Amino acid sequence: MMTNGGIRVDVAQDGGIVLMTVRGEIDIASDDELAAALDRVGISERVVLDLSAVDFMDSSGLAVVLRQAMRRREAGGAVHIREPSKPVRRLLEFCCLEHLLEPQRTAARPKRRLVAKRPRA
Repeated sequence: MMTNGGIRVDVAQDGGIVLMTVRGEIDIASDDELAAALDRVGISERVVLDLSAVDFMDSSGLAVVLRQAMRRREAGGAVHIREPSKPVRRLLEFCCLEHLLEPQRTAARPKRRLVAKRPRA
């Protein structure tokens, strides 16, 4: 657990990924703490950021996530966001960055049946 400038970051291992749960506001006052927490994790690791308890995130917090995502992708790792709060989701959608969201697990997805269309008479 780390705290500074209005955020709290809890780190845990979850089946081969590093799960970082962030709480508070990610802004210019706290983005260094988020960057430091991410830097402590091996660059080739897959990191999932649970941002469900983030009340606010501005462009400086988003920049930290984007830099980490690019660096990790080049090194064989990844950064994904799990369950963003409404403010974080709005920011991601506004910036067209939904690709940062954690891919849904195949088992959790509802199976869709393919139905052949019948020709109209």
